Amino acid sequence: MEYNRLKLRKQNRDTRLMARSIIGRVLEKLSVLLLREPAPLVGVEEQLQWIHRELSTKIRFGFTEELIDVAYDVEDVIDLLIEKYIAGLNKLFPHLLFN
Repeated sequence: MEYNRLKLRKQNRDTRLMARSIIGRVLEKLSVLLLREPAPLVGVEEQLQWIHRELSTKIRFGFTEELIDVAYDVEDVIDLLIEKYIAGLNKLFPHLLFN
């Protein structure tokens, strides 16, 4: 019984550490985008700032598995926004390479 409790506690700790790592990566990506590359984010800045705040605060409350899923979804959306922005630049300026 005690072994199972210790094993579960370790799994929970490992899940929290993984969630913090993943969410940290997403928050870092959001921060960089909001500060350095705001052009692809025109119109969604407020939503991204809200996501940043929510992820930053929710990690403290133990919703780790749900947050991992949300963080991956947010990261996918960020990547998609960047790809669309770069594709638009490539159409406007075909002689330049934006990657």
